[in-house]
Amino acid sequence: MPVPKNTPATLSVDFTGAEIRRGGGGDRIPEGDYLMQITGVTLESKKDDPDRKYLRWKTQVVEPKTVNGEKTEGKTVYNNSSLVKENLWGLRTFLVDVLGESKVPQSSVNLPLAKIVAAKPKFGATIGDGEPYKDKIKSEIKGTYNRSQWQAIQSDEEDEEDAEEATTSDEGEDMDEIDVDDI
Repeated sequence: MPVPKNTPATLSVDFTGAEIRRGGGGDRIPEGDYLMQITGVTLESKKDDPDRKYLRWKTQVVEPKTVNGEKTEGKTVYNNSSLVKENLWGLRTFLVDVLGESKVPQSSVNLPLAKIVAAKPKFGATIGDGEPYKDKIKSEIKGTYNRSQWQAIQSDEEDEEDAEEATTSDEGEDMDEIDVDDI
């Protein structure tokens, strides 16, 4: 999948003082915990304030493939990350969950957005219903966590339900090649 034209190759961001916090268009899927994959990102502006920029991350469900008989694999859920200074904690938290804390220093950085999208990294997410818009409810990411935490949650649930072991593969994922450069 090619990187969208309005995706900058890098983006300078100053994470100084941005702590890590948790919290949270696309499809509607049952609420719950999912393994997600980044498939795109665009730089956007708020309609009512063009100076307020944000990143719109396009993510897709990897697992579980079905929930209650409904196909979830490949469904799209968007996650917005504000670029307003006082809200950079959200972007930093998201990137830490996707790339690892050692990859996201608390300083000014150049985010290699194109590399991040090309690597299609996976992360855990708690999905819930968003606010209705024009009588349609879409799912939204309420919180994120790293992939190993998602796998642990799945193992706990499967132990309780005595279900088959979940399978996830790290093939093709080399986050070591993604470095968030200090400015």
